[in-house]
Amino acid sequence: MIYLFLGISIILNILLSWFCYKVVRKFLNHSENIYFLMDRMDDFTAHLSATYELEMFYGDETLKGLLEHSKNLKEDIGFYKSEYILEIESEEETEDEEEIEDEDEEKEDDAP
Repeated sequence: MIYLFLGISIILNILLSWFCYKVVRKFLNHSENIYFLMDRMDDFTAHLSATYELEMFYGDETLKGLLEHSKNLKEDIGFYKSEYILEIESEEETEDEEEIEDEDEEKEDDAP
């Protein structure tokens, strides 16, 4: 009887491990897609902004509306990025942030 439960437990653990592996792969794939989408949105916003600043189109209300719309869309995508992306800080990023904080503290100490 105990061997039956042991066998069922092993099979369930293997199935659960396989399921977790599939979920993590899908999650990482979605993360990569969101990063790609953010990059594409940054490129589009920069291109639209450069076009809007051309002398020929400067002040055009349609382009101005498109520019505002692209910025809003970028913010919305950023929300999803922050909600659904698991970001692990590397040691370098942590060290850089600590250095910036130290510099800010030194500036505050030097101020009268």
